[in-house]
Amino acid sequence: MLSAFASWLHLHRAALLFSLFGMFTSPAANGRALVIDADVLLEKGTVGIALRLSGHSDFRVFTLSEPDRLVIDLPVSDWLTTPAKLERLLVAEGKALAVRYGRFDASTYRVVLDLPAPVRVDRTERRLAEGGVSTISIEWQEVGTFFPQRIGSLFQPPVPRKRPETVAAHRRPVIVIDPGHGGVDPGALGRKGTLEKDVTLTAARMLAGELRSNGGYDVVLTRETDYFVRLGERVAIARRAKADLFVSLHADSAASGTAQGLSVYSVSDRASDKVAAALARRENKSDLIAGADLQDESGEVLSILIDLAQRETRNRSIRLANRIVQQAAISVPLLQNAHRHAGFAVLKAPDVPSVLVELGFLSHPREERLLQSEEHLQKLVAAIAAAIRSFLQTNDARTNQ
Repeated sequence: MLSAFASWLHLHRAALLFSLFGMFTSPAANGRALVIDADVLLEKGTVGIALRLSGHSDFRVFTLSEPDRLVIDLPVSDWLTTPAKLERLLVAEGKALAVRYGRFDASTYRVVLDLPAPVRVDRTERRLAEGGVSTISIEWQEVGTFFPQRIGSLFQPPVPRKRPETVAAHRRPVIVIDPGHGGVDPGALGRKGTLEKDVTLTAARMLAGELRSNGGYDVVLTRETDYFVRLGERVAIARRAKADLFVSLHADSAASGTAQGLSVYSVSDRASDKVAAALARRENKSDLIAGADLQDESGEVLSILIDLAQRETRNRSIRLANRIVQQAAISVPLLQNAHRHAGFAVLKAPDVPSVLVELGFLSHPREERLLQSEEHLQKLVAAIAAAIRSFLQTNDARTNQ
């Protein structure tokens, strides 16, 4: 709802001020502030946003290029007003191409503004108001040339993520399951609003449970909840765990809306078709979507992302993909030519057989409903688990000693 003053400014085009009512002053869960209100200000070439919080909070702002982005990090537990409002207001005025938001890690909520041009942050301010409410203001304007800026810091030690336990000498096979996307990177969006990141996390938890139920395997998830994990870190998790297999779970989307069925990808320098090539390009941009600065990556992780998979590992990956397709064909629909090849960065660990499973198409109305069904997901994970067990019981799999 627009305030009277904002309405007047909107009508006269001198400035725009969008404001919500309904202030809350209750303390945030876990001692971290809640975002309870959001304003957008456009005036004299300057763009600004103001976030009201239910307490005092640090923040961090930085700019990135190729593509141009403004990134805002907050150590907040949640938003009472959705960040989608910022997208509606900024996109409507042509000041942002899109606004992405969600968990970046266990202690950080990230908002990423995709911008039409480079910007310079001119002012940031944090004010404490009555009742313990604070306001964070950020203003910027478009400039002709990008130059990097980093303003502020979170001052909050990150919550350490659980790393895989050291592998014992009498080790059991280690399987790393990678729920695609997460946090600030939602992945594909179904016509009814289903998010790929939610489908993949649910399926990953179910697959982990299926594999653990009979014992004999150590299972590691690259993410346990809804937060963002960089592509390089997903690969690094598998390598640290000395994984025998890496299985990345996704849910596809196609413009036509008619494609449906499970498919499995193994890595290749040359995609098996145009669809596979386009999918790999989309998935490999996950770090950019989430506002990750790839310059921060270590040389080792960058080499993992760009080096070719070793030929022997690639052959094992192909055999695993074939087994999943054969097993899934018994109980669930398959996409035509269900085993495909593409240059997915997340599959390029040089020493871990890796596949990417597209569980189905969120762009297909019926399959979107199925991917929300526990019964259907159970069929999918049962087929994948059966293929993994079969693969590991043969000489197809590498054994780490």
